Amino acid sequence: MSKSQNGNKEVKKPKKVPPKPLPAGAAPPTITAAAPPVRRKK
Repeated sequence: MSKSQNGNKEVKKPKKVPPKPLPAGAAPPTITAAAPPVRRKK
């Protein structure tokens, strides 16, 4: 059980780094800004 928690902690650390900046507010604004221009161009 101790080995399983250690492995999970290492996987959660690197996974939390990339998803942190995206959900921080960079993904929502990017998708919203890309939606209006894409629809207008169409």
